[in-house]
Amino acid sequence: MNKPNAYTQQTGHHANLKLLIWLRAVAIAGQFTAVVIAKYYLGITLQTGVLYTWIGIYAFINLLTISRFYTKIEIHKWEFFTHLIVDIIILTILLKYSEGGANPFVSLYLIPLTISAITLPAIFTWTLAVITICCYSLLVWVFSPMTGHSFHANHFDVHVIGMWLGFVISAVLVAFFVVRMGRIIQQQQKKLAEQKSQQLQNEQFVKLGTLAASTAHELGTPLGTMQLAVEELQNNPKDSTQQLHVINDQIKRCKEALSVLSASVGAPPLESGQPMKVRNFIDDVFKDWQQSRPAINIETNWISDTSGPEIIAERSLKQAIKNILDNAADVSPEYVLCEASLNQDELILKVSDHGPGITIEKNEKIGQQPVSSKAKGMGLGLFLSHGIIKRFGGNVSLKNIREGGLQTTISLPIHTLAIS
Repeated sequence: MNKPNAYTQQTGHHANLKLLIWLRAVAIAGQFTAVVIAKYYLGITLQTGVLYTWIGIYAFINLLTISRFYTKIEIHKWEFFTHLIVDIIILTILLKYSEGGANPFVSLYLIPLTISAITLPAIFTWTLAVITICCYSLLVWVFSPMTGHSFHANHFDVHVIGMWLGFVISAVLVAFFVVRMGRIIQQQQKKLAEQKSQQLQNEQFVKLGTLAASTAHELGTPLGTMQLAVEELQNNPKDSTQQLHVINDQIKRCKEALSVLSASVGAPPLESGQPMKVRNFIDDVFKDWQQSRPAINIETNWISDTSGPEIIAERSLKQAIKNILDNAADVSPEYVLCEASLNQDELILKVSDHGPGITIEKNEKIGQQPVSSKAKGMGLGLFLSHGIIKRFGGNVSLKNIREGGLQTTISLPIHTLAIS
């Protein structure tokens, strides 16, 4: 993921520099034209030799910038910031020798400031705003070309002060509001990137759901045949009554799992969820899972003083928690610990085992693609559980236990589960 981001950033800075080159070309042509008109048509006394020299220097700098633009070396934000500072310095020198702060083109200071606000982080824009205000203040209060020979000398003192104050206010407003606009645009771009990532993940879920629905259809017929066989054996019992009940219970559980798989891809579920207290829901999940894995030694703790609000006991959510319990039992059949706690905002389940844990590489892929914490396994159960829990606004995180094993934490916001 780092390479595409770096490439996008490099392309953006090159595009910004290209725009700056064109703006400089227009500025150079405009400055030269303005000097000619002011000198020969308006009769304003200017130091044309100095002005032409600095305009030529500015043109030479722009040529160097063009050659820099066509290199393959990455353009960093600090370099682009330096280009904007150069523009401000050149503009300050040109204004110094052409009526200083009284020059009507002093508002051109706002152009590099606006460019910075849109393309660079806020710290660069505020720094540039301070530099710009200082340069303009020097033109008005230090260099002060307001002499008896000045075109504006007699009646423009108060107007220059007003121009200075207006510029300071404009600089602050541009730096403040345009930075906020730029931040909003960045947040929108980030949100679009997250939505694109979510869309890719949803496409994976659709493919996986289609596979699950196909499997459910294929297993439905043999399971129905097995149940008929069990019913016939129950009609003619011998010494295998207890085993038959176990088999029948397991068949019912398989059908419930198939119901969840069918519901996950849009098919109508076989049974709806029942309203119950949060603690009752968790106890029911533990009890139901323990019946399916009687050989597993599981320790359950409810760490809360309340049973919580009523929620709809969704079968998909129930199955998601069971999948995580199954993963823990598969790698650590001798020990599984599940602690449930409830606070005002969320329900937290922590499932711990004494298994081999998980690598950092696999942990980073959790929820993005099927990843298994077991030596042999496809990771579909954990992937589906993560997707189901995320659909309820929750989250699944894994971390290795220092003493050995893995702890899986499920957090579910209460407001998405509670019956309003």
